[in-house]
Amino acid sequence: MPAGPSVGAPRRVRALCRPELAAGLRLAGLEPEVTTEPAVAFLARLRAEGRTGVLLVQQTLHAGLPRETGRAAHALPLVVALPDPGAAEGPSAAEEELLEIVRQAVGYRVRLR
Repeated sequence: MPAGPSVGAPRRVRALCRPELAAGLRLAGLEPEVTTEPAVAFLARLRAEGRTGVLLVQQTLHAGLPRETGRAAHALPLVVALPDPGAAEGPSAAEEELLEIVRQAVGYRVRLR
């Protein structure tokens, strides 16, 4: 079993993206991982380390993850898709996914306004 943080230890917010999104994430105070490593391999490494609570993944990289990845409310890290730069659509897939995670955790549907 990997040696993770002790119970109650703070967990990190990490981000996985391509270079075009990295500057914006740095402005938000994150130090994103810009990688060519498949997202599924990166996620497996983070789970083994046990120190990450939330993983923000750029949509194009998120598409390479299995559908059930991070969907369970108890799965750590919680995986949230970030829209690609320039993506303008109605309710984003990232919002829909986040709402589904909240629904699983809380037990009922929530609407964003």
